[in-house]
Amino acid sequence: MLRKPGRLTPEEFDIMKMHTIYGRDMMNSPVHPFLHIGSTVAEQHHERYDGSGYPYGLKGEEIYLPAAIVAVVDSYDAMTSQRPYQRPKSKHEAIEEIRALRGKLYDPRVVDAFLKVVDTFEDT
Repeated sequence: MLRKPGRLTPEEFDIMKMHTIYGRDMMNSPVHPFLHIGSTVAEQHHERYDGSGYPYGLKGEEIYLPAAIVAVVDSYDAMTSQRPYQRPKSKHEAIEEIRALRGKLYDPRVVDAFLKVVDTFEDT
């Protein structure tokens, strides 16, 4: 679905959102208990600071901090990577979008830390 050109249908988006639950469940495997540490990150990395995310609509500091960190890094990667449905943004454009969404989609603490280190990333 993520490789299809154009927008996802509402039904496809609902299916795609389930990856957070599937990731959590896979990481809660009794065979590999050390993966449990990442299960909450997998589950919550699409939650948004303002409560507009999924799967639970958590907001602010209800979101597990490591998941909030992954949310910023995952967004930066998605913004700067070639996708069938959009051209990659420049590093500057992605940084400005993340900065603009500080306190809305992203935890301000995480954005502030990200902005301190993002210049060490290679240009994409």
